Amino acid sequence: MQVFATCMVCLSELGHPSPEAFFLPYYDDRIAYVTCARGHKSALIVQSTKFEVLLEAGANSLADGQTLEAATSFATALERFYEFCVEVFCTHREMPYPIYQRMFKDMARQSERQIGAFLVLHAAELGYAYEVNSEIAQFRNGVIHKGTIPNPEQASKFCGMIYKEIWSLSKILSSKYTATYNEVIFRDLKERAKQIPDNMPRATSTGTIFFRSGKETFQEAYEQYVHGRNMIRLAPSLLPIFSNALASRTRKPDPHK
Repeated sequence: MQVFATCMVCLSELGHPSPEAFFLPYYDDRIAYVTCARGHKSALIVQSTKFEVLLEAGANSLADGQTLEAATSFATALERFYEFCVEVFCTHREMPYPIYQRMFKDMARQSERQIGAFLVLHAAELGYAYEVNSEIAQFRNGVIHKGTIPNPEQASKFCGMIYKEIWSLSKILSSKYTATYNEVIFRDLKERAKQIPDNMPRATSTGTIFFRSGKETFQEAYEQYVHGRNMIRLAPSLLPIFSNALASRTRKPDPHK
């Protein structure tokens, strides 16, 4: 995955963005590191949750015609979303975080246990049983275990079903448990930030834009994402023009001229 960035140290020193732009890679820790031409080093922490990053990876793959990768990323995103929900439910029930970490450690490598915990907590918290979509499970097993390579229509339909599941439940959780929902997100960010050297400048970025588009349907979110992705790809060529324009506005006139 990649995030677009400029050097935050240059911004502070120059008073405007530097014309140098980056598409920085980030991985499981969701932290991107910048080293600009002037030698400044800084870190950019992607605020997005793991399931949001995986959804965007899937949208990227789908846009590039990689249907197998798209389906795999979306399937994994759903599992990570269940994990996120479990943490929200446990945090709402005031389970101390060290206890949660110890509890989850025993189920981290087994998705069946995670889904089981999610189903129990969902019923206990929301008062009704969560209905697992058997069509999602069947398609996912074909892709993951049998190596089925879906065509674009099949992949898009599968991604749409998962998007609907995550969108619907995330709306309920973010509304019913607003403070807890945000607490889990920022606790994750804080934990990941501990990996950055203390003396290194850092900033946060939402990072992903696909799931945060605010669109209720997969097709709307996907179309807007593809448009946004195309616009962001133009940023490196447009940034020098923008930077020079700002520099000319902030540059002090030469009193000797």
